[in-house]
Amino acid sequence: CYECNKPGHIRPDCSKLKKRNDKKKAMITTWSDSDYSSSDEEENEEIFNIAFMAMEDDNEVCSTSLSYNDLQNEYNELIDVLDNLNKEYQLLKKIAKDRAKENMDLKKHVLNMKNDESLIEKISTLEKENSDLKIEIDALKKTFSKFFDSSKKLDKLLGMQRCVFDKAGLGFDEMNKVQHFNKLLERKKKNVVYCSYCRKFGHVSTNYWFKRTSTKVKRIWVPKGTFPTNAKGPKTFWVPKR
Repeated sequence: CYECNKPGHIRPDCSKLKKRNDKKKAMITTWSDSDYSSSDEEENEEIFNIAFMAMEDDNEVCSTSLSYNDLQNEYNELIDVLDNLNKEYQLLKKIAKDRAKENMDLKKHVLNMKNDESLIEKISTLEKENSDLKIEIDALKKTFSKFFDSSKKLDKLLGMQRCVFDKAGLGFDEMNKVQHFNKLLERKKKNVVYCSYCRKFGHVSTNYWFKRTSTKVKRIWVPKGTFPTNAKGPKTFWVPKR
């Protein structure tokens, strides 16, 4: 506003200008009312004054009408205000977008926290099982140590026992003078039949079937040409047994 130099309105809508115009109109009305009670001599002067004030009002109305430059300035001011509002809107839009992104991140974080809670529950369950297993292991170790001690005691008791041959203290000699005899049972050797011809057990050479069925021959060496090699007949000769 060019009247009060304040943003948010234009000059015709300025409250300061409206108050000043209302004050001038009130002064004109009061002056005209007081002049009606005066004498006739003053009527002409009153008419003149009223006409003069009417001319001033016309001049005031003319002066209050805005020029093209004033309208252009007001338009520019409105454009500036609109630009500022647009900038604020873009800023608020960006902030809202960031807040929506943060909201999505928070939702994801909540889901991760829920998953972490389930994982923590599983871990606590496993830790409890681990502690139970440790207790069982400790109990088994104690039982094993008892059995181990018992086996040691048993070995010690067995080591303290006397040998059956130790008769010392009963009128016999000491243990080192007692002779120990191991009674060995000798196995009777069975008569095994052996074949000297085929070198196998179970039969003798006289009963060997291959020997009984085979032809008894004797081979001799003769000089080449003294005996026909292609003679007809068998190539073996019978030789009497010696």
